[in-house]
Amino acid sequence: MNNLFIINTPFQLLSAFITANSYEKGVGNYLLVLRPNEYENWQYSTGVQYILKDTSTWRRVFIVEKWLQRDDKKNSYREQIREMKERIKSIGNINQVFLGSDKIIQNQLMVEIAGCSEYSLLDEGSFSYNSRDRKALSKIWQYIRIQYFRNIGNVHGNMKYNFSGIGYGTGNVTDYLYRPELLGRKSKCVKQLDKKYIQSILPTIADHMEDISILMQQPCIIFLGSPFIEQGAFTIQTEMQILQNLYEIAGQSKLRLIYKTHHSENEDKLNTYQQEYPNMDILRSLEPAELLYHKYDKIKFVISFASSGMLYINSFAIQDIKPIAAYQLYGKATIQPRIQRIFENSGVFMPKDWEEMRNLLLT
Repeated sequence: MNNLFIINTPFQLLSAFITANSYEKGVGNYLLVLRPNEYENWQYSTGVQYILKDTSTWRRVFIVEKWLQRDDKKNSYREQIREMKERIKSIGNINQVFLGSDKIIQNQLMVEIAGCSEYSLLDEGSFSYNSRDRKALSKIWQYIRIQYFRNIGNVHGNMKYNFSGIGYGTGNVTDYLYRPELLGRKSKCVKQLDKKYIQSILPTIADHMEDISILMQQPCIIFLGSPFIEQGAFTIQTEMQILQNLYEIAGQSKLRLIYKTHHSENEDKLNTYQQEYPNMDILRSLEPAELLYHKYDKIKFVISFASSGMLYINSFAIQDIKPIAAYQLYGKATIQPRIQRIFENSGVFMPKDWEEMRNLLLT
């Protein structure tokens, strides 16, 4: 039996690794890293590199940095699809396909190229549980794109493509989730990535991760960065006030404040934070935060505007960590109601004012 896992991000890679070593252990598991975000930086993440190179999990790993993208001028779309067919043909018969996201058209096209019409979906964060639908014009555009790729690439099959949000495709037969109780959409079948599986798999990854000294020296707060400023959700001044308050509380409570960057953040913004708060460490790491929760017992609090990196702490951590969503302290900035409901049901703390935040951090 052969499985093909198709992922685009480090967190999807982690979910694929856990699924392959729990529900799909002992079969032929193949990995396709397709159009990965900032792949040139993945080499600096030792945990990610271990997962990619673990031959006991993957019979073979394919890495395709660009595929069916307008900025790739080396080969025609027809040639790119032909080359992909040759890669997949080298595996032999594929029985199951696992996708990190079924909203990405190229991922779905791969299901048909693999000779399948159905797929399973891996946990990729809060949008796996309830994501917004595409707008009508976007659906039409995606339909045109996929028909174009299928026609020029001579791709045939019975795949029913998903033109809506993540997880809404009729071809999705199973959802592999860390927190199935948070699911806010219909699913044909749900399999939980249980804590017992996770805790049995992670120690080997942690042993191969390079030590990060700032996470080993004293109890700390991890602040998870986000691209919301870059997207216009709120201003840099708004977040700087949040960091200023956390900076002061951390100093009073003898906690180290560490800002873990997001890959889409602007470097100028990060430099501004570093200049304003010289005692706040900036951690530029593509390691999924969940791996850090497991490896470093000095992490006591994880704070963010509203990152899905707080939803799975209990499954990954070996110690008690308080997850705190600070979005209510950002003034007029809001989050999508569907995401708010996920956080409300997840056990994440959501302080309404700074007195509540202070009490959470000082008790």
